[in-house]
Amino acid sequence: MKKPPNAPRKEVRTVRLSVYLPEELHRVIMHRCVDENVAFTKLAERLLREYLKTPLKKGGK
Repeated sequence: MKKPPNAPRKEVRTVRLSVYLPEELHRVIMHRCVDENVAFTKLAERLLREYLKTPLKKGGK
């Protein structure tokens, strides 16, 4: 069930995170975000949440 557009949203605290990416990867990601009309932050959040759903590999490998 969707909330009405005027419903108060639960405030989620966020932190700023810097990552270093190869220039080409950054360029391709940003173009993809524009093509899909999605903010980089939302894309990164979605991908990281999906990654965390995968089983932990033993030994960190």
